[in-house]
Amino acid sequence: MIHDVGDGDPRDGRRAAAITAATALLLAVALAPAAPAQTDASPPVEDWPAPERRVEGGPLVSERDPAIEVRMPEEARYLGARRIPIDGRFDAELHVFAEADAYGLIERLCWIQFERHLPNAPGRYDYPESNPETVLFDGVEMHMRPGGENTQTATIRPGSDCAAFRALVDGAELRLPRWLSTLRLVLLFEPTERREFIVFYGEGPDALAEAAAQAMIAGEPGLTFEAMLPELVADVDRRVDLVPRGEAAGD
Repeated sequence: MIHDVGDGDPRDGRRAAAITAATALLLAVALAPAAPAQTDASPPVEDWPAPERRVEGGPLVSERDPAIEVRMPEEARYLGARRIPIDGRFDAELHVFAEADAYGLIERLCWIQFERHLPNAPGRYDYPESNPETVLFDGVEMHMRPGGENTQTATIRPGSDCAAFRALVDGAELRLPRWLSTLRLVLLFEPTERREFIVFYGEGPDALAEAAAQAMIAGEPGLTFEAMLPELVADVDRRVDLVPRGEAAGD
């Protein structure tokens, strides 16, 4: 179950004091948050290690960092995994599930990402400062950022996690809707705050998301993403289950 417990992304260090501010940031970037300024060049992706996590008969299984299972509805199709270096600073492994209509248009998606700072890379994820709002999701407190996304106008940076996500969607011969209502959940599960676990959920096509985005961009009153948040949170709660590996073994 998800319960609101508090007051959105750490890579760019910008602060978000309320849902409205976090949403405005999300409208300005692609499906993934903007990466930090590039420092050292990343090695070629083909030289990078293969994904560690696996899908076994439905659930996505992670044995560490964190040890967890991600369970999706039966109708969710697994699109595959990518593991990539980002900006010479991060090691990111992403897995994507999607539900699509008969014409290949995605109606719901769930992008799971395991990410860490490389040993020689400085810094930490600053969610406690830049994205303090949290929810309890399956008993785990996670940082939350809701919003909306125009997938057709987003700039996709080569070598980014968003580019890897788009490659998985294209490889499955599916299409993203123009508009998505989104919810990004992040868990910092160890004290150095140099590793993160991300659940990025999106729904579309959604005329309400487009209406809310257009009103926000124009500075006019109207439907807000804040008003849409309870229903979106409930949808994620119904469709995505996070189960610690110890509990999963006892099922």
